[in-house]
Amino acid sequence: MKDNPAVDSIFCANDVSAFGAMDAIKKMGYRIPEDISIIGFDNVKTSGWASYELTTWLQPVDEMVEHSIKLLLEEENKSSDQPIMKGLQGSLVERNSVRDRNNG
Repeated sequence: MKDNPAVDSIFCANDVSAFGAMDAIKKMGYRIPEDISIIGFDNVKTSGWASYELTTWLQPVDEMVEHSIKLLLEEENKSSDQPIMKGLQGSLVERNSVRDRNNG
């Protein structure tokens, strides 16, 4: 932040990294979301805590596990060198760590 003051948003690879970023940013005297927006990825339970209120991406974990098990069981019965791709729908969980750019 000190070296690049134009940064106004950070997208973290997971919520735990976002918590660390939020803690560090607050310690530096910046305000979230007024000075910088933070988005995580995972939607762990801590994301909704009042001390974080992290906007994050929700992964459909139960569906991911279900499809993974299904693929593993199917793979036992056949051999293939081709990768299998399966797209699943996630969703944005909006909380208070992102500034509304439409209203200021």
